[in-house]
Amino acid sequence: MTKPSRKIYQIKVTLIGAQPPIWRRLLIRSDATFQDLHRIIQTAMGWQGYHLHIFQAADGTLVSDPAEDFDGALDYLDETVVPSVRCAEQRKSAVEVRIRFWR
Repeated sequence: MTKPSRKIYQIKVTLIGAQPPIWRRLLIRSDATFQDLHRIIQTAMGWQGYHLHIFQAADGTLVSDPAEDFDGALDYLDETVVPSVRCAEQRKSAVEVRIRFWR
């Protein structure tokens, strides 16, 4: 039996406002969820994943970790099941990732 073929997407992750610019070019599989993408970004940037995060697509859709929405009031999609290619398939579309850094 033949395995279904998976596409590989190349994405660019840029830290907005960083000078000099800080960015990474990443390859992600077509079956990667937003949770997978979050972990890939954490690894590529050398971060430990200690901070809250939320993805926001160009159309305003929010995607994040359901464990961070205790009462369901935040109204975002579950990153463990939403495929990240949902945005990647729209050529040159932007997804903003907000990561909360505490000082």
